[in-house]
Amino acid sequence: MNTSSYSVVVDNVSKRFRDHIALDRVSLSIEKGKFIVILGPSGAGKSTLLKIIAGFEKPDSGKVYLEGEDVTNKPPYKRNVNTVFQNYALFPHMTVFDNVAFGLRMKGYSRDEIARKVKWALDLVNMGSHINKYPTQLSGGEQQRVALARALVNEPPVLLLDEPLGQLDLKLRRRMQRELKDLQRKLGSTFIHVTHDQEEAMSMADIIVVMNRGKILQVGTPEEIYENPSSGFVADFIGEANILKGVVRDIDRNSITIETDRGFSIRADSSGKDIDVGSNIIIAIRPEELMLSRSEVPEGYRHIDGVVRDYIFMGSFVDCYIDTGSGELRVRLPKGEAFWIERRARVKVLYRPDRVRILSQ
Repeated sequence: MNTSSYSVVVDNVSKRFRDHIALDRVSLSIEKGKFIVILGPSGAGKSTLLKIIAGFEKPDSGKVYLEGEDVTNKPPYKRNVNTVFQNYALFPHMTVFDNVAFGLRMKGYSRDEIARKVKWALDLVNMGSHINKYPTQLSGGEQQRVALARALVNEPPVLLLDEPLGQLDLKLRRRMQRELKDLQRKLGSTFIHVTHDQEEAMSMADIIVVMNRGKILQVGTPEEIYENPSSGFVADFIGEANILKGVVRDIDRNSITIETDRGFSIRADSSGKDIDVGSNIIIAIRPEELMLSRSEVPEGYRHIDGVVRDYIFMGSFVDCYIDTGSGELRVRLPKGEAFWIERRARVKVLYRPDRVRILSQ
């Protein structure tokens, strides 16, 4: 592989902490100028991977390359990356200016050059008017911007972000998501952002890296991963899904009939897949791709009979929980289409076979 054509290459990296395998032979190539989000639950290995890229942890095996250079054994200060942490790590006794200027002073920049670069970095994050304030005088969002400016003032080709939005409230977090993405586009540098928040990943990423138990499960655009998840875990972690297990009972050209563990049969499009009768199978259906009807089944749809067990108002949509006899399906309806729903009502759950995702056999 030509590692110089990528911002970051992680090659077969493993890391163990006592009896816990944090990373298990992880390989990842990150293109230059992309916004990458590493996504997974707590303990997935995502922060360990970021720390190994940054140099704060050393892998037990494998290599790390930054812009073609093998940095596996180099300390953090000799790597051309900067990191923004969740707790911001600002110096409380220093002003905003001095916090941002700290690294430049350590590198021996002149006073004029420091002033120019600090002004540029603070203006970039809309904090130029707060230059003489101390961290305790700033809000959480303002402190986060100062931490970003301190990282960006060195103009690193790779910026690492370790859950930097985790301490912000929901509205501020969403605003900062947009601002971070706009900032990355403006600079054209590579951002690698770690989070466990799927919505954050979907809204910011050019490429999502889904991790669990020290392994990378899938890499792709938000659309690719949402529409074509590689496993039940990915389908349920990116968005939400009804994950069903079953056995293939019939094959008819490009479709199969599956007897599920929820007490009903379902039809699925099997185009391009080599599946035999009797195969065990796992499928997924997104709640928002299901519909409910009292009686009618539109052309192109199939149905599953059930009873409304419960429904929950969620603002712009309503989640309905349908008892199918031996299990449950979740159906997500737009608020305006759920006005007639009531508990214990008999309904037909409508689905299209081409929206049933076959995950594995």
